[in-house]
Amino acid sequence: MARILFVQNYNDELLGIKNIASYIKMKHQASVVFGSCKDIIKKYYLFKPNVVGISVLTKDHNWALNIAGQIKSVDKDSMILLGGSHPTFYPDIINDNNIDAICIGEGEKPVLNLLNNIDSNESLTSIKSLWLKKDNKVYKNELEVVLEVNKIPIADFSIYNDLVNVYKPRKLMVMCSRGCLFECAFCCEYQLKKMYGAAYFGFRKQEDVIKEIELALKDRNLKSISFQDENFVADKGWLQEFLKQYKRRIALPFYCLTRCEYVTEEVAGQLKEAGCFRVGIGVESGDQYLRNKVLNKRLSETAIKRAVDILRNKKIKFHTFNMFGLPEEDFEKAFKTVTLNIRLKPDVAWSSLFQPYPGTKFFNNRTKDSILDSNFNRFKINYSYTKDSVRIERLQKLFMLTVKLPLMRYFLPILTKLPLDSIYDRISKLCWLYWYKRKLQGA
Repeated sequence: MARILFVQNYNDELLGIKNIASYIKMKHQASVVFGSCKDIIKKYYLFKPNVVGISVLTKDHNWALNIAGQIKSVDKDSMILLGGSHPTFYPDIINDNNIDAICIGEGEKPVLNLLNNIDSNESLTSIKSLWLKKDNKVYKNELEVVLEVNKIPIADFSIYNDLVNVYKPRKLMVMCSRGCLFECAFCCEYQLKKMYGAAYFGFRKQEDVIKEIELALKDRNLKSISFQDENFVADKGWLQEFLKQYKRRIALPFYCLTRCEYVTEEVAGQLKEAGCFRVGIGVESGDQYLRNKVLNKRLSETAIKRAVDILRNKKIKFHTFNMFGLPEEDFEKAFKTVTLNIRLKPDVAWSSLFQPYPGTKFFNNRTKDSILDSNFNRFKINYSYTKDSVRIERLQKLFMLTVKLPLMRYFLPILTKLPLDSIYDRISKLCWLYWYKRKLQGA
């Protein structure tokens, strides 16, 4: 029985790790660690894994390389496997001296096959979806066929039971589907669709999702459910049947995400009746050209307003997702995002600074160095597309407060010219803590 130790950089339960742990647990052992380098090394010695699997987002890649180096410094024979979106879309990371293998794409089947081969002492160099180094050569294997959506395992929550420094949320995050029907330029989903083809979208069995929540309820004091699907309501037939079972067997308040054009009177009514208390919708930009031509969102302002009106009439709260620092975005275009959100009056107006990550259409040789630099900061504009980037960054810091206090918009043209960045950073953090972390995530 082979062993894998998952290492993560977040004090939350990660869906990907839970799914892989569930998929392999009949044959192998898995454990997870979060914390300081000292905590990770201590767990490594106690668990004695055959493989160390590090889950990596692009913004964490420097952390991952540091952790890999620390583990190698105490055991040069350890096997370091990187998985997640960053190695999937930036496989060159395998060239780092401390990385032995990377997983491209979905991890359940490749990790199982890797552990199986370790157990049976078979070669590791031909496992699909893995790139692996041996004798100074990188074996770049073809992509494994994507796991059928109905075979996605029920998440294994027990892997986190003994991890005291990982937050056990009152709100359970659940994925009912994989993939997305759309190809927004700022998202990596379009690359995954190119990799896997049409097979990379579908909804799980309703019964499996319900069982997953019921299992969590046995040892979690849950207050609500957060469905993290890109578009929870994309399949109306699936949704109707699922909500019937959910209301009968779970009956907890829930949050979900959807695209505006999918919000109808019928769908909103079904969501409300089943216990939906808030919906997240992607606005991205108040400028139609940026939203649809640059970002390929394919969403009209009319559709946004219609969805908001329906949600408000059904007394379902909603929050918006927005971005600043976009390609071709000047201050005037960025300001349209502020004014549109003021008109929409969301419960929470969330925004982030655009980053051209690997896997998006904007990652290229020009943007590469700014994203992979050791000084990368996701709370800053790392690659400036226009001369207004400094003002746009300040605008983003004041965005959430301005939507709550609309009179502030008249002062923004002046405020964004003032070098009061430390104050704006503080305002942004306080707004995030109060409106996003407390009200939205703590719901």
